Amino acid sequence: MRWPWLSSITVAIGLTSSATAPYPDVPGVRPWTLERKLQIRNVVKELWDHGFNGYMKYAFPMDELQPLSCTGRGPNWRDPEDHNSNDVNGNFSATLIDVLDSMPIFAFSNSPDNVQSNKELERFSNAVRDVINHVSFDVNTKPQLFETTIRTLGGLISAHIIASKPSSFGLHFADDLDWSILSWYNGELLDLALDLGNRLLPAFNTPTKIPYARVNLKHGVPANETTESCTAGATSFLLEFILLSRLTSNPIFETVAKESFFTVWDRRSKLGMVGNTLDVLTGDWTKEEVSRIGAGIDSFFEYAFKGYVMTGEKEYLDVYNEAYGAVMKYSLGYDGFWYRTVNPTTGNVAYSHIDSMGAFWPGLMVLAGDIENGIKSHMIFWNIWRKYSGIPESFDIYNRQAIDYGYPLRPEFVESTYFLYRVTRDPFYLDVGERVLNDLVRNTKTKCGFATVANLVSGERNDRMESFMLSETLKYLYLLFDESNRLHSEHSEILFSTEGHLFILPKNLTTPTFNPTPDPRNHPPNSDTEQHFLTQNCRAYPGTRMPSLKELANKVPSATQKDGLYTSIRHRLDMEYARNLGGISVNEAIQDDSIWWNPNGYCHEPQPERHILEYILAPHGHPDVLEDPHPSVEKLVKVVDGFIVKDLTGVRLKIKTRSDLRIGSVLGIGQHAVSPNQKVYFADRRLLETPQEKDAPAQSLSPVEFEIRLFLGSESPTRGDANVKKVAQGDQDNSNRDSKYAVTTLAVAAAFGDNPSIPKTSSSSQSGKDGQKVLTPTHHRQSRPRFGLDEPPISVKLPVDDNSYGCKPHGITDSSSSQLPFHNSVLLIKRGECSFFEKMKLAELAGASGVIIVDPVPDDLDILAKLLMKPLIIPTLDQQSNSEPSYAEKHFSDVGMVLVVGSDELTELTGKATVEGLELMVEVVGRKRLQEPQRESTVGKNLMV
Repeated sequence: MRWPWLSSITVAIGLTSSATAPYPDVPGVRPWTLERKLQIRNVVKELWDHGFNGYMKYAFPMDELQPLSCTGRGPNWRDPEDHNSNDVNGNFSATLIDVLDSMPIFAFSNSPDNVQSNKELERFSNAVRDVINHVSFDVNTKPQLFETTIRTLGGLISAHIIASKPSSFGLHFADDLDWSILSWYNGELLDLALDLGNRLLPAFNTPTKIPYARVNLKHGVPANETTESCTAGATSFLLEFILLSRLTSNPIFETVAKESFFTVWDRRSKLGMVGNTLDVLTGDWTKEEVSRIGAGIDSFFEYAFKGYVMTGEKEYLDVYNEAYGAVMKYSLGYDGFWYRTVNPTTGNVAYSHIDSMGAFWPGLMVLAGDIENGIKSHMIFWNIWRKYSGIPESFDIYNRQAIDYGYPLRPEFVESTYFLYRVTRDPFYLDVGERVLNDLVRNTKTKCGFATVANLVSGERNDRMESFMLSETLKYLYLLFDESNRLHSEHSEILFSTEGHLFILPKNLTTPTFNPTPDPRNHPPNSDTEQHFLTQNCRAYPGTRMPSLKELANKVPSATQKDGLYTSIRHRLDMEYARNLGGISVNEAIQDDSIWWNPNGYCHEPQPERHILEYILAPHGHPDVLEDPHPSVEKLVKVVDGFIVKDLTGVRLKIKTRSDLRIGSVLGIGQHAVSPNQKVYFADRRLLETPQEKDAPAQSLSPVEFEIRLFLGSESPTRGDANVKKVAQGDQDNSNRDSKYAVTTLAVAAAFGDNPSIPKTSSSSQSGKDGQKVLTPTHHRQSRPRFGLDEPPISVKLPVDDNSYGCKPHGITDSSSSQLPFHNSVLLIKRGECSFFEKMKLAELAGASGVIIVDPVPDDLDILAKLLMKPLIIPTLDQQSNSEPSYAEKHFSDVGMVLVVGSDELTELTGKATVEGLELMVEVVGRKRLQEPQRESTVGKNLMV
C-alpha cells in the first residue's frame, strides 16, 4: 500500500512550486541535483544527434529514415492511396524541415562562453541552407493538409522567425549569441512557406469552407477526393496560417483557417461537444459519431486555447471554455481520472477505449491553469507507460488492457510530463522522464536511428522513424532536464505548436495574453487590480498536501484542505488508485516502487470534484420549482455586455468551477451561452430579501413591483374627461397624446416610510378639502396629501439644477406650509451622491409627500433593457446606524419613496414639462405580478451535475 504514515514525513517537506526540490536523503533515491539533470540532458542530446545524423547520412533528401535498414523513405509512388506513408511524406525532406527549430533550442542552452551554443547555431544555419537548396513543393504528391501544415509549414515558419533573429521581432532573450552566423539569411524559408501555403489553399474551396483532408501540391484537389475529414484535421492549422498571414501581410490564410475553425465549432451538439468526422461538402457529422479528447479531435482543443494565447482574441477562449466544460461534464469518468469516448448528442459512453494521443491532455490542462486535473490525468498515462514501457495506441479502460500494442514513438506523454514539471518542479516528473529515456534507448534505438515499436509486449519493431521523434519526443525530454535553457525565462512569449514547433511570438504581429502569474505566497497582491489579475490568470501550483487525520476522517475535498504537509506527487493518496486503474498489479508495483511502498500504508478511493455545476434557480431556494427551458424577456434579457436576469424562477444557471473550487465562471444562463467577456446581472430584487424581510409585513417591504404613471396635466388622461393641458382626448389632433405624453413604469417601494403601493384604510385618515384623504402626522407641523394607491394624482416637482440628486437642503423649510417648496407634491430626483435616508430627510423637511428616485440606465445597455429591466435595488436604511431607523420611524410614516429605472421616455417627458411650463403629475396605478410562463414537465429540483 501507499506510504502516508508518519515516518515518511521527511520525504518531501518543504516542496513548493517556486524552486526545484530534490528528494532529501532517502535510502535508494538519488537526489536530482543540477549536475544529474545536466548529465541526463546531455544523454538526450546525444540521442537526438544520433537520430539526426542517421537521417542526414542515410535518408536525406528523402522524407524519413528507415532505421532498421538505414535507408530513406518517401511517398509510395506505386500506391497513391497508401495514406500511412503519403499523408506525411510529400517528397520535400519532411524530417529535416520538421526538426529545424530543435537546433536553436540546443543553442539556447547555457554553455561556457556560448561556444557550444554558437556551434548549434552553425548547424542550424547549415540545415537551413540544405532546405533552401534541396526543397521544392512543385511536386506531384497528395499529402494530408493537417500533417503537412503542422510538420512542414509550421517548421518553416518557426525556423524563419529564429533565423531572422528573435530580437528583430522585439525579443531579446538570446542576444548574447553570435547571430552573425545567420547574417546571410534573407527570408528564404518564409518564401517556401508562402509557396506551400498557396498550394494548400485549393483544399478550402468547398461549400462549407471546411477543407478537404488531402490536396495535390501540383494539381489541387482531385475530382474523386474523399469528402470526409476529422475535426482536428479541419481546425488545427490555425496557428500556422495566422502566422503566415501576418508575416506575409496576406490575410487569406488566416481568413480560411478561421472560417473552417468556426464552421466546425458551429456544428457542435447542444451539449457543446464536437464529433470526430464530418463531410466537408455538407458539414454533416458522419453516422455513429463519437467525441473524445484523443485522435481525430485532440488538437482542436489545443488550438482553441492557443489561438487565444497567440491572438488575444477572446472568441477562441470562448470556444475552449465551452468545449472543455463539456468534456469535464460528459467525458470525465466517475472516478475523476479517465476521459471516456462519448456520444456528442447524448453524452452517453460510446465505448471504453482510449488512445495514446489523449496523453497530450494533461499538458493542455496545465497550460490552461487546471493543474490538479492535469496531474490526475497524467498519473493514468504514467502507469500505462510503466506497464508497457510505452503508451499503446489503444487501451481498454474497463478491462485495463492494451488493445493495440504499437508505439510509434509518439511525444504526447513526454510533452505533458515536461509541462507538469515546469509548473510543479516536482522531481517525480524527472523520475518519469528518466524512465521514458531508458525505455526509448532499450526498446527503440538502432544503429542509425530509432524504430517504431510494433508490439510493446513482444518487442517487434517496424522500419520507420517518424519525424516527431526528433521534433517533439526528444526535444521535450531535453527541455525537461535543461533547467537553464533561455526559453524558460521567456515563457510569456513562447508557444509550442501541436507539432512542438517553437513559435517565438513576434510582438509586432501577435498579442500574447498568456502571462505568467506570480506566486501569491511569495508576492502577495498589492492592489485590487493585481488581485483580479491573480484570479483571472494561471495560478502558481499550490503543492501536493498530505492531509491531516482530521481532514481524512471528515473527507475534506483535496482542493479545500488546509492542514497537513506539502509532499511529492508520489505521496498523493490517490496515487495508488491511479496505479490500479492503469492495470499494474500489486506485485508489479511492489517491485517497481519498493522504496515508496509499505504493506501497512494506506490509500483512498478519490471522490471526483464536479467541474460543471448546473442549478435551476428559485427564489429563497424553493426546491419544487420546475425549469423554464425558454425564459421570456420578462425573465431574461440580453444586453450589450451580457444578460440581465429579471426573474430567476426556473432559470437554469451553468457554472464552470476552477480547479481549486474557490471561484468559477458562468457558462450559461437559461437558453444562452455566456462568454468569458460577458456578465450576468441578477436584477430580481428578491435576492436582496433577508429571511426576516421576506416574511415582514407589507408596510415594511413590498414583495412585488407596482406601476406608477407620470403624465402632463392636472389629472390622469385615463380618468374620463380630465382637464389635461394639451392632452385632451376629445381633440382629434391630440388623440394619441395620452400615450405620447404619459409614461407608465415599474417602481419599487423603499423598505422604510409609507408604502405607496398599499391603500390606506379610512380609519387611518381623515377627509380633507375636496374629498382628498389627508394623513395626520404625529410629529410634523402641517398635514400633507398622500402619494399612494387609490389616491388622486399628485403634482411632481423637480429640484433646482444644482440639486438634481436631492442631497442639498431644498430652500426655506419653516413651519408655514406655504413656504415649504414641495408641499402637496412629490419630488423627482436622481439616484446617487448621498444615501436614501438623506434624500428622504431633506424631501420631508421640504414638505414633500413622496420621493421618486430615478436610477439611470448604463449607457452600454440596449433599448430592450431600458424598457424591460426591473429596479435593481430596494432603497433601505443603514442598519448599522443607531439614528437612521429611529428617525425614519418618527418622521417618515406619511412620506413614501419609490425607485424607478430611467428611460428615454421619462427624460423626454420631464424635459417637455420643464421647457413648456406644463404640470407633471403622478399616480400609483396598482401592483403588478408577472405572468408565469408555460413550462415543460421536466425534472428541475436544484439540479446539480
